[in-house]
Formats: sequence, structure tokens, C-alpha cells
Amino acid sequence: MSSTRRAFLTATALGASAFASGAGTAGIVPLVSAAEAGLVGNGTTDDAPAIQAAYDAGGTGLALEAGRTYLLNTPIFLDRTDPYALFTIQMNGASFALGPALPRTDAFWRDKATKWAFFANTKRVGWNRTAGTVDATQANRATGTSVGAIVSLVLRDGAISGAGANVGVIFSNRTAVRLENLVQYGVRAMLSWTDYCDGNILIGCYNRSGGPEGSVLVEQISNGDGLLMLGCKADSPVGLARLKFCRGAEFTAIVSGRIELDNCSGIHLRAVHEEGQNAKGPMLVIRNSHVHIDTSVFYTPRTTDAAIHPSISIDDTAGGSHSELTLEHCMEMRYPNSGDQTFGSFIGITGAMPNTRVTAHDLSTQHVTAGTAGVWTATAGPRITADGDLGTALAASNASLASGSFSIERRGGAWRVIGLDGDAGHADASAPVPTISAVSGSTEVTGAALGYGTRPSYRVAARNAAGDRGTASARASATVSSRGSVRLSVSADAAPCELLVWRFATTTATTPQAFVSVPCGRPEIALLDTGSRISGYAWQTSGIPSIS
Repeated sequence: MSSTRRAFLTATALGASAFASGAGTAGIVPLVSAAEAGLVGNGTTDDAPAIQAAYDAGGTGLALEAGRTYLLNTPIFLDRTDPYALFTIQMNGASFALGPALPRTDAFWRDKATKWAFFANTKRVGWNRTAGTVDATQANRATGTSVGAIVSLVLRDGAISGAGANVGVIFSNRTAVRLENLVQYGVRAMLSWTDYCDGNILIGCYNRSGGPEGSVLVEQISNGDGLLMLGCKADSPVGLARLKFCRGAEFTAIVSGRIELDNCSGIHLRAVHEEGQNAKGPMLVIRNSHVHIDTSVFYTPRTTDAAIHPSISIDDTAGGSHSELTLEHCMEMRYPNSGDQTFGSFIGITGAMPNTRVTAHDLSTQHVTAGTAGVWTATAGPRITADGDLGTALAASNASLASGSFSIERRGGAWRVIGLDGDAGHADASAPVPTISAVSGSTEVTGAALGYGTRPSYRVAARNAAGDRGTASARASATVSSRGSVRLSVSADAAPCELLVWRFATTTATTPQAFVSVPCGRPEIALLDTGSRISGYAWQTSGIPSIS
């Protein structure tokens, strides 16, 4: 051991003793530098033993050196018996590299092969070096079998790399951690825990793409309350959080990848913006959970394939409990970028239980103009789908859905969509006739399927929640551009209403070739006809209703 490191360990031990004996703030040892603690930071030398030694000496924490990479290839045990003990690692822009020799734990039952760097509140006697495992159980909890630690670790201001391996950063045993301004890439999870755990806080943490399958910032596998994620982000191919048995979590100012909730309650998402269309599945998966979302934006997935998932999935097929989702001032966003694309539904419901319910207040749908991502215009929607009788009820309730304020619930033995604004569409024989104009989609997506140079025409009509339909509009037409699309602008003073749209092959054709019914929630909306779909809705080419 070097003389510098020996002096540091002696000083930190004496400082901790002075603090414990009540010597006051003068006895508190400040964070010491990585060099003083004997860390190398060259990316190849295992620095975990030096961090463990600094912790064992009773110090309050370490300050790493910016620009250096510290390899963690053996576990670090935060195993003081004091439930109020806290260790801080200030990374200062440095990086941790998680090595291949880290141990796994069976306590992480979701994937027992995952290896972990920090074991918070687990005694090191649980480490079996030969087997490469840690027994993170109640019997090996550092603070005792019936007592948890408050906050064991504060980790901030750095990057953590797992090189795409199945490795995690922190596995806690009934203790909380505070994580700030951390970027992980190629890592399975930043945090998970066993037994009851509450008060975990993540601020400004980022999960970059490139992680192994299922990569998230937080993977909850045991009971826990009071998770806070503030200003965090996950790229769309990876996840933000996967929670099970959570009783209270707050996601605020999030740019989000995938969030999964299983048997959770008291979950609040606020000011969430989805990180683009998630190609691997829904952005939010709700299973038998109660969730409240406000002032948030979700991009509906897009594809040219037949199979596509929703942005928010409610799946109660497991039974036993039910889901309740409340949305306030939220937005469904559609962003066409190429071809004749279809869009997934905003919400897809599977296996609804009798008590499953969705309530919305001021829900709107917007369309992003191709090439100008900052320009949003109102369009048809929202689109909500389900299986079974609920799906049938939703398909017949476009006018109520268009209001943006509704409740989807089971009443009197049947599924219903109940308007909550008292005026869910008012199109009748005396209502204003909607108007429509059409222009060539010369600035829209490329590769759409309408025939270049053809001149289709369109008519629209409005229908209210009671089924009363107004007079159809005059005809509008446009020449299809080389991009294969036509952009429609509809003015419907009857909104919110169901909008009926007919397309004719030419300006003079008397029989429509296609029809679609969509929710219209605003007096003026834009629609993009790309061939077999219009703003993501599939044109109906048979059984077309009469215009008269």
C-alpha cells in the first residue's frame, strides 16, 4: 500500500470516529480525490477494490477525476450497519466501465444472469467468489433483517458503460439511492432492488441506445414506494423504467422510451414527451395498474406493415385486478415521414376487465408536417382500439371520442363511451355543412401511393354522437404530386363530431371508390391521403355508405 493511500485511510477513519463521537461538522471528512484513495482510472486496472477500501475506512465519499475511465470488475458492498450511513461518489465527468467478472444474484429474478457492480445494504459475506454470485437476501442485509437503510449511495455527474453486456449498476437490499446526471450506455439497468424499498430518486439520468434487450434505467422487481424520476431520458429503442408492485411513482419532465407497469398504483406521468415512435413496442404498457397522465405528448407508431402496436397498451388479460387510466391535456401525435403508412392506435386495450376504465379530459390529436417537425396541425383522432365487445363500442363512438373528454367504461352490462363535456358533437340537418379543400402533397412525405398526375376528388359530412348526419360538402379535388399524396383541409363547425370522408377517382366520378370515418375534434383539421390510408386510417373500399 502506498504511503499516500495509507495516510488517506488513516485520516478518513479518524474523521469518521470524530463525527460519530459528536465532534461536530469540523470532524466530517470531505470527499477525497480518486488519486488519494489509490484509484488508477486507466480503464484496465480494476478500481473497485480501492473504492471498497475508501468506503471501509469510513469516509463520506470520493471525487473522481474528469476524463478518466474507472474499471469496476469486482463488486462494491455498501454494508455499514448504520441505516443513516451515506456514501457519495462525485464522478465529475468521469466514466465507470462495468467489467465481465462482476457477480450476479438470484435475487434479481427477472434475469438471474445479470451482473451487478454495487450491492447496497448487502453484507459482503454473501459474495461467493468461486460461483460468481451474491446472496442478496434478508439474512445478509447489512442493517439487519427488520431494518432498511435510508439512502446508502449518491452517485452523480458521470457516464457508465456496459459495452452491451448483461450488466447492471446498483442492486439494493431494502435501501434507497440518489442518482443524478448520469448517462448509461450498453447497460441492462441502472438500478434494481429486492425487498421493500422506497425513496429512490433519479434526476437528469439518460439511457442511451445500444443496451442489451430490455435495457432500462429502473427495473423494479419488489415492493416499493415513492420513486421519483425527474428530467430523465431514454432513447426510443431502450426503456426508461419497468415497475412491478410500485405504490407511488412520479415521472416529471421526461423524454421517454418505454415504460412498463405491472400491478402498480399511484403512478403519475407529467410533462412527458415520447422519444419518437417506438419501433419495438408501445411507449407505455399498463397491466392491472392505475395511472394518471397530464400535459404529455405521445407519438403513435407508424409502419407500412399490417401489424403495428399502439402508443399506450392496456393489457388486463392476466386478470385478478384491472387498469384505470386518466389523461388530462394530453396529445396524440402523428408524424408521417415516408410512404403509404398506417399508424398504430393511441390506446390499445386487451382483455378488459369489468372495472377497466379510461377517462380523458381535453385530449387532442396533431399531425406533424413532414420536413418541419415544429409545425403541428390538428388532424383526425384520437384513435382508440380494443378487442371484443369493447372494440365494437369504440368503433361506433367516433363522435364521443372526438370530443377529447370522455369515459370508456362498462355500464348496465355493456361497454360505453360517455362524453364528459355535455356537447359531444351536434351535427344535424340544420348544422353548418363542412367544407373541404384539397392541394397537391408536394411538400409532404415521399413514396406515397396515389397515382402521379391523377386528380381524385373528395366530399365530407359530419355526424354527431346521436347518429344524426348533416349534409355532405361540395366536392374538392387536387392533382397528385410526384410524391403520391394529397393534403386535405377540412372546416367542420359541427366538431366535435364524426367526420365521414368519401374519395372519388376523378373530378366527375359519381360513385366513390373509398370511404373512411374518423373522429374530428377541432373545427379545422388537416388530413393526408397517401393512397390506401388517410392520416394513418385505412380507406374502406367495399360496403361504402351512400352520400345522400
